[in-house]
Amino acid sequence: MQQVIIEDKIAREKAFHNERFAEEHDARDVQDKYYDSIRGCFKDYYAQIETSIADKRSLEYGCSYGENVSKYAPKALDIKGIDISDSAVEIGQGKIDNLGYKNAALSVMNAEEPTFEDGAFDFIFGAGILHHLDLDKSISQISRMLAKDGRAVFMEPLGHNPVINMYRNATPEARTPDEHPLLVSDWKIFRKHFRRVSTKFYGLTTIGTTPLRNTPVHKFALGASELLDSAIFLVPGVRFLAWYVLIEFEK
Repeated sequence: MQQVIIEDKIAREKAFHNERFAEEHDARDVQDKYYDSIRGCFKDYYAQIETSIADKRSLEYGCSYGENVSKYAPKALDIKGIDISDSAVEIGQGKIDNLGYKNAALSVMNAEEPTFEDGAFDFIFGAGILHHLDLDKSISQISRMLAKDGRAVFMEPLGHNPVINMYRNATPEARTPDEHPLLVSDWKIFRKHFRRVSTKFYGLTTIGTTPLRNTPVHKFALGASELLDSAIFLVPGVRFLAWYVLIEFEK
């Protein structure tokens, strides 16, 4: 029975993302405007990749079309990407082949049961992927695949803000039924598998600047809100009300 439930979940995720990647526009496009409010998270995430990937064996969890795999192939010793969508992987691998990268490859794979060897990677990264997965399974696999002193970086949505959760409930077409934004309790899983877990939070008051996009005052308002968020997040109980978190794992 448990195996059937797992297979159903994988099938739902595959179908959802294959449909999403097949469309020129999908249900998530309307949410793009909100991502300006967590620009700091994206900036810090890609900075982590830039400083960690040089001459390393790397893996991207949830690689989609493999844009990051292609982007960082010239810097990495070897870089791989996995995604549940066979449609995205086929398109992405074709682009990588056309670019002639011999140290880069994409694979269709269940991220909860990856088939790479123990210690295969020095660095693993992903954005918005862990909350689709069984955390205990996926985090244990990430730890297994990392070499000694290996690192992993993920940016993920959090699930404690009631206003954000109301929006999620009102837009079910934009997500799969199996998604579960991270909760405080999930940090027990992280600490079980890694000796060091570091976090940084983003997107509380900054989300309120979204209506000001494309106006002359947006840059100022967003900068002020980022400073305000930084102060608010010094309060441990409040920071988990953020929209997104950047998590660094060290083995």
